[in-house]
Amino acid sequence: MSSPRPSPRVTPRPARKPPASPIPPGSVSSSVRTMMETIVGVGDMVLLDDITEESCLDNLKNRFKADEIYSYIGPVVVSLNPYAKIDIYTPELAMEYQGRNQYELKPHIYALADDAYRSMRDKGKDQCVIITGESGAGKTEAS
Repeated sequence: MSSPRPSPRVTPRPARKPPASPIPPGSVSSSVRTMMETIVGVGDMVLLDDITEESCLDNLKNRFKADEIYSYIGPVVVSLNPYAKIDIYTPELAMEYQGRNQYELKPHIYALADDAYRSMRDKGKDQCVIITGESGAGKTEAS
């Protein structure tokens, strides 16, 4: 029987603010930023030209550097723990994802949650969301 792997030492990063919105104030919603308007890398990795381990990791790394911690692989949400406080869990942001198409806004756990809720409500079918990861990976924050 092997012994458990030690957790990597991680130095917390300082808190960061999300990038400013390119939508002018007073427009439809200056706080709503669609995936195409603020895209960093590829939001849904099924759209990568060459789907390899290297291209997926490069995409995740580029998005992570821009504080884009969520990416899709089709209906799956990949979440990277930023080890810093990022202002992406507000009630206002949760409201923006309600009733939206998954690809209308940037990838976010709120999109997955709203899609599961609407499928349950509209189709009357049970839903299951699996959140998995190593210790300290951000499972509690995601749930």
